[in-house]
Amino acid sequence: MINLNSTTLSSSVLANLQSFSSAAKHLSFTLAAEELNLTQGAVSHRIKKLEEQLGFTLFMRFNRRLQLTPEGERLLLQTNTCLTELNNVIRDIHTDGLVGELVISAPPSFTSNWLLPRLPEFCELHPHISIRMESHSRLIDFFAERIDLAIYYGQSEHPGLCCWTFMEETLMPVCTKAFAEQHQLWNNPSRLNQCYLLHDAEAWPEAGPFSEWSYWASQHKIHLALKQNHCFDKSEHAVKSALSGLGIAIGRYSLIKEELENGKLINPFSQLPTVKSQQSYRLVTHESRKSQPIIKAFRKWLLGITTANNH
Repeated sequence: MINLNSTTLSSSVLANLQSFSSAAKHLSFTLAAEELNLTQGAVSHRIKKLEEQLGFTLFMRFNRRLQLTPEGERLLLQTNTCLTELNNVIRDIHTDGLVGELVISAPPSFTSNWLLPRLPEFCELHPHISIRMESHSRLIDFFAERIDLAIYYGQSEHPGLCCWTFMEETLMPVCTKAFAEQHQLWNNPSRLNQCYLLHDAEAWPEAGPFSEWSYWASQHKIHLALKQNHCFDKSEHAVKSALSGLGIAIGRYSLIKEELENGKLINPFSQLPTVKSQQSYRLVTHESRKSQPIIKAFRKWLLGITTANNH
């Protein structure tokens, strides 16, 4: 039963909130103890003490697992918000001179084929900023994860987050010249149903397994049976498989520009108009972080180079 007596935010309560936040994140006193460099008993004692101080239960304790109570869920949301804001203030103090670590999440293929080749330019402009990259395509929980900026490829809205679209994308089928000749593909898209189609099965978080191929074909009113295919969890792997002659991939121009320019890959249907993807690349951060100097610096650089490339 909730104690309606007022609880002051004493130093003891504030100290125990850190243990609560860690235990709630892991739903484990043991893992929280490892993170905080405490014993499991110490974390359990702190949580119990906090529950006594607050006058309500934070966790339902089951055999070998924890579950937050509704009151615990409400407190966790507010605790994480406050801790994030406090961390932002501390980082702002340290990064007024653009010094510190910038943690970025971006899709793997975009990271390796587009971002990493350009990143030295940013590091040269800001030598006192260190970069930590995490490569995955999932959506980020900016409260629960230690990530400053994310790059998404998609078209979904993200309430509560700041989003800046910095680059559009173009889709096209690509293969080797030898593959196109072997399968008589030159300006003959009807032959696609006799080929293995290569694709990224999760091109963006909400994508279906054939989303990019299906959209490209629909724009040209081409029927694709989609019976012969090889799918991958990264666009880069589909493209590399096309380079090896396994099939024909649906490629994103910004990620395969170099292979097209050096002739390693070709678009056998160059007579067809290019297809602009419904998806775009977006830079995303939490509303509370958008004014941090270190984030503003990366945003200015990224929007600057993509704007220059579009002119």
